[in-house]
Amino acid sequence: MSGLVAAALLWTAAAYRPGQAVDGFGRAAVGCTTTLEFIDVGTFYVFEETSDTTSAGCVPAPTADAEFSLALLDDGRPLALRSDDSLRYDTDGRVGRSVARVEIMSPGRYDLVVGGPDVSVVAAVGRDPLDDVDGLRRIGVVVGVAGLLVGLLSVLVVRRGRRHAEELAAVGGPQARGGPGQALAPWGPPDARTRVDPPPPAE
Repeated sequence: MSGLVAAALLWTAAAYRPGQAVDGFGRAAVGCTTTLEFIDVGTFYVFEETSDTTSAGCVPAPTADAEFSLALLDDGRPLALRSDDSLRYDTDGRVGRSVARVEIMSPGRYDLVVGGPDVSVVAAVGRDPLDDVDGLRRIGVVVGVAGLLVGLLSVLVVRRGRRHAEELAAVGGPQARGGPGQALAPWGPPDARTRVDPPPPAE
């Protein structure tokens, strides 16, 4: 039972994982240069996100008729952003689609410069929000199956023990050679008083 409960909890955690990932994204408003600190390396995605919130510390400054644009700078040097439109999310009032991905080679601070015409649109940077979802679900399935097998094994062991006990009870138990309530005949040499000696030889 505990295995099935753990499996259900892992499956539920997987369902909440994308929303938690999106909540942890770094964000920058249009018309702003926002410093983001990366503590990990690898592939990160930049999303064009529609939201009713803006990045703190910068008042959005939209540019009319401008397209949504961005640049990620490492000490003033632009990093290579590759076009990417493979990811989508819609969670907690935030709707985003990936527009680029970037390889962060070393931890540190990077400046994200964003341009665009709409103050309700921000640039959001983070990992694929679906990362770990499939992994959590697979772990949940494994835990659930393992818990089910352990439970079935326990039931079989209990049933086998009960059957053995019932069989012993049916034959009167392991000490019932003489039957229930019947005394067993003593074993040993016959009593001297009942011994019959052969007659003496004739003279």
